[in-house]
Amino acid sequence: MEASTHETLTKYMETFWGIGSWNAKIWFVGIEEGLVTNKKNEEVRKEASRIFKYWNEAGRPELRDEIDFQRKVYSDKGSLFEGNKIAIQKTWRGIIAVYNCAVLDNPRTMTKESVRTFQSNDLPAQLKTGRLCIVNLLPLPANNIKQLSSLIGSQEAAMEYRDSRPRLRANELASKIIDHRPSVVVFHGMARDSEFRYITKSCGANLPSKKQIVEDPKKKYKSRNNYYFLAESERTTYVLTKHFSMGWSYEDLCLLGQIIKDFSTKKQAL
Repeated sequence: MEASTHETLTKYMETFWGIGSWNAKIWFVGIEEGLVTNKKNEEVRKEASRIFKYWNEAGRPELRDEIDFQRKVYSDKGSLFEGNKIAIQKTWRGIIAVYNCAVLDNPRTMTKESVRTFQSNDLPAQLKTGRLCIVNLLPLPANNIKQLSSLIGSQEAAMEYRDSRPRLRANELASKIIDHRPSVVVFHGMARDSEFRYITKSCGANLPSKKQIVEDPKKKYKSRNNYYFLAESERTTYVLTKHFSMGWSYEDLCLLGQIIKDFSTKKQAL
């Protein structure tokens, strides 16, 4: 790996977080950026090279301009915002549904097509106006050591990233929460349960035992055994639940959004 490329990669792992604005009242925090799923090592390196090149040329932002990023980096594959039949990003699907019910004054009924419309038409505006923050604890996937080794140069470096980076980033994210004081932080991804609990405790709150998202008899649907943990500090409500790409019905996502709205409005409206 060239020295300049290695330096860019190192800075990316240290300082890149995601998209949106730190000043948003609601933050969604996932486990890791998912750029290497089901790809061969050479494809991983090519995709990562495009991402790092864009990030470097954009001034190495902590939070990138996702609209510009999609247009420039994925113009050959199709932007997630532009086109007649855009692909629904599976994690954004959950974020959109929860955000819709937690934040909007007149939430929409969530279906596959309404989520697609929101992703195309509304999500860019919510990001540009600073109403939403979507970040990940880790800027690169950590579970596939072979692919990560190919990306960052060695198995030793990959294992160091997997084992040491999460706690470093957890401390940094806790500091950002304390500095920016969002109204709500939604952690999704039980694989990093210990880091998310550590962040919450560092910010002055403790996540309690599991609470079930129960069936709403008026709407007559059954929960898919989804759950959440909720805690509050003086200014922020913290929610921990499973990753939004895993087995969520639209009904459960919207119910979680309503739960967040009910708790957050006790402090201040989102």
